[in-house]
Amino acid sequence: MAWFQPHGYTPTKFLRSDFVKEISEALRPQDEIWMSEIFYAGGTTTKDISANDLINDIKALGKNAYFVEDRSQLLDNIKPHLQDGDVLLLMGARDPSLEQFSKEIFEGL
Repeated sequence: MAWFQPHGYTPTKFLRSDFVKEISEALRPQDEIWMSEIFYAGGTTTKDISANDLINDIKALGKNAYFVEDRSQLLDNIKPHLQDGDVLLLMGARDPSLEQFSKEIFEGL
């Protein structure tokens, strides 16, 4: 089980096909990828892509992919999918709140 929060709208748009290809190829039939909305660090950008676009692309390839727009809702949504012995991998970049988010997920399990 993996959760990923992409960083930045422009980088996500630029890397969309690479993200979809690499994530889809890495997922085994029993694996799941979850994403929350793209981390926005501020500045001027066009918000013309969503993490849900990546999820829909991955789903179209037959993979187990789920979107939870607000990551604070991740635990409620993912818990029914977790079984004893599962591993939950949390991934993201440059978001200073990721450490606290990870602690909250761990404590909520």
